Amino acid sequence: MRITIQICFLLFSLIGILSTGFAQSIDPPDVQFVSINPYTNEISVAWTASTNTNIAFTRVHYVYDKSTIIKGQTVEDIYENANDTLLFATSSYPIFTTQAHEAPLSFAVDVYTTTNENSITLDQYHTTCIVTNQTEECSGGISLFWTAYEGYDVSVSAYDIIEVFDTNTEIIIETVSGSQTNYLVPHSNNAIRRFFIQAHIEHGNSATYISRSNMTTFNTPIGIYPNFVEIETVQLDTADVIHITIHCDSLSDFSTYLVERSYQNRVSFVPYDTIYASSHASSIHYTVPDPFNINTLYFYRINAIDDCGTILHTSEIINPMELRIQELSEHEHLLSWKPGLLWEEGYVGYRVVRITNENTETYISEMSVDEELFLDEITTYSIDPKICYRIDALKNAANKTLFTNSNYACVHKESRVFFPNAFNPRSSIEENRVFKPKYAYIAGSYLLQIFNRNGSLLFESTSIEHGWDGTINGKMAAEGSYIYTVHIETPSKKTINKTGAVILLLHE
Repeated sequence: MRITIQICFLLFSLIGILSTGFAQSIDPPDVQFVSINPYTNEISVAWTASTNTNIAFTRVHYVYDKSTIIKGQTVEDIYENANDTLLFATSSYPIFTTQAHEAPLSFAVDVYTTTNENSITLDQYHTTCIVTNQTEECSGGISLFWTAYEGYDVSVSAYDIIEVFDTNTEIIIETVSGSQTNYLVPHSNNAIRRFFIQAHIEHGNSATYISRSNMTTFNTPIGIYPNFVEIETVQLDTADVIHITIHCDSLSDFSTYLVERSYQNRVSFVPYDTIYASSHASSIHYTVPDPFNINTLYFYRINAIDDCGTILHTSEIINPMELRIQELSEHEHLLSWKPGLLWEEGYVGYRVVRITNENTETYISEMSVDEELFLDEITTYSIDPKICYRIDALKNAANKTLFTNSNYACVHKESRVFFPNAFNPRSSIEENRVFKPKYAYIAGSYLLQIFNRNGSLLFESTSIEHGWDGTINGKMAAEGSYIYTVHIETPSKKTINKTGAVILLLHE
């Protein structure tokens, strides 16, 4: 059995050697060059014939994958063996998802014998050269970039940069080395300019061929300059982050903006940040990297700039409004603010906003543009101990959604609760008719319970506004003393527990 296995192994090895030797004995076609017609984007693949005499046909392959295992698809079968060139348009073949002028394409040429062997030449591909352009305003020219021509067993000795004038008159404007893949063409007065690249390909047999790239066209940009750049709003959030809304000229071809900042004056501005907006944007929302500091006064302005950093247009100078708060008493807060700079035409008035219970906003007053002080008197205490304020500066009296605002100024009150020791449902004074707390800055969960002397629960409420009117199941309770308990948990997790006695009176 061991001898049989060894014989089989030798036979398989011999077959492999013979097969390999036979495949290697087929002389493959020698690809001379691949090229693009710059005017039509047609591909040319040129080759020399195989020296074998038993060739059935020649096959041109599109090599679409060169990563690990080289893969190709058939472009055309030519039933002869001769020096030849295949000229075709990639758009005529569904195998091409990328067209000749869009990206480099690779091709190989193979032959098949009458006994159905082939020369296996996918790894001997040649790749077209693709050129693109980019305007370089600051360096005063047009940058041409091209992909290097690649070919099996060849080298590129030089590239010609060719400009096409008028009715396809070609002029070589420069020849560069075969290792170079970019070139800066100076600007001219011609609005439209066309270029392609021509590679000089040298084979090992000293033959030289020419390969051309696609055509790249440069249209001199007119560049519509912006007529304006305006600051529409400056708004601060609760974290003192500054948000600026910028109104832009959407007709402008420029979309880069330089933010400048000045400390405590409006003269010494220095570059602070750069904004890259989408093309032809009419509005930009910009967040200032550094948060607002009420003790550090900064002024800002926005510049529309070109690709070279030249300032094309400058906005007005702005700075956020500064709001300060002073506690005059337990329920009186004095607000004062500096209006800041924003709209050149000024404000039409102010709106005072009180924020309670974390995010409940109440417009408590509207004021004239000449006023910069406001006294707020708290008349209800069923709110969270944290009370914040914001001043909105209005641009348009009719459209109050367009505003800029100050920082948020906050005070922190002490949570406490007071209960009367008696109440009378028949009193002529309304506030004495119901037993409920005289409270101060309470928010969160609330539970009030009323008990008789025997400990029986008579009434309970989970709303600080809903008190006991002295009835039990719709009937008036008897005069006398009752026990109450209250449990409150504030949003800050502070707990208030209170127990006491209240006297129910029933006289007129």
